[in-house]
Amino acid sequence: MPTFVGNSVRQNAEGTVWKAMIYSIDWSGFLKSKTLDGHLLKTIEDDACIQGTRPEYVKSNGKWFMATADYGNKSNEVRLYDVAKLVKADKTSETGLMYKKFTCSPWVQNLHFIENKGILVLIQNQIEGRKWRLTFLDLKKSLASGKEVVIKVIDSDKTDELEGFTLTNNDHKGIAVSSSQKIM
Repeated sequence: MPTFVGNSVRQNAEGTVWKAMIYSIDWSGFLKSKTLDGHLLKTIEDDACIQGTRPEYVKSNGKWFMATADYGNKSNEVRLYDVAKLVKADKTSETGLMYKKFTCSPWVQNLHFIENKGILVLIQNQIEGRKWRLTFLDLKKSLASGKEVVIKVIDSDKTDELEGFTLTNNDHKGIAVSSSQKIM
């Protein structure tokens, strides 16, 4: 499967205008050279989003899709894209690219898919740029209803920004990445 990474770039000092991008990269070349130089295969403007999040593979009805979400505080969605079409696309708003979508809560930084349970975890902040939140969703029910179906929410009182999270091979242990300068 192709490798995708994403980023959102603030376009003005007020933080009211953003441009989100999804990049298709040559992962094996990147690992060998440890740089994206010469390994960027395609740049896709994520114009269907509001301040895009990092993409994550998810499985629905036996097929893999690339999911992204919004970071903003209104009209947030999780969107699933056809991978074969995404790798050739210039913009995420292109006709036929989106498989399905559903509304979700705000401040999504990243996504994590627990395949054996059909759970999509929204890696979030409770408020813009602060306080950690993990929201566990039933992906199948969320796609069917058009809105997030929450299984569980875990809030933390950490005051910095949660940037990313993944579970290890042990479902009870994870690795979090924050904006904190301290090692925890």
